[in-house]
Amino acid sequence: MAALDIATSVANVKAMLGSLTAWQTITGAANAAAAEAFIYLGGYENTDDGASPRAPFCILDIDNFSMRVIGGKKHTGQLPVDMIFELAVPSASQGSYADQYEWVWEQISALLAGITAGTNGGGQLMNPEFELMLKPGQIDPKENNGRCDWLFVIRLTLTLQ
Repeated sequence: MAALDIATSVANVKAMLGSLTAWQTITGAANAAAAEAFIYLGGYENTDDGASPRAPFCILDIDNFSMRVIGGKKHTGQLPVDMIFELAVPSASQGSYADQYEWVWEQISALLAGITAGTNGGGQLMNPEFELMLKPGQIDPKENNGRCDWLFVIRLTLTLQ
């Protein structure tokens, strides 16, 4: 990757997420390319009728970052990429709030296991750190057309050199 190639870094995060078995299962996608269709860069555009995408989906958003230049040539820095997930809880797991909560945490665990396996020499990303920036919470069905969707944010911080 070229120095400061932020777009490629974010594209690599998208490719990594799309290739995860966990994300393909959540989205019902048959392969990585189909799973990537549920991942948006920076946000999403409403359809012509004003509708937003329905869960499941993920928005990749770059947060504030800093870079350091050493000797005018070498660049180093940390690139935080927020992965904003909105998941639709399947009807079989909607019995109670606790059932939904448990299902969502199972999905988070599977996603983190996949991310861990796809980094540090095992995939496209190098030297990442990740943290849960927003714990999972149910989106109010009154504001969500009665759907049972949950939202959470995982920040993946990449080292750029």
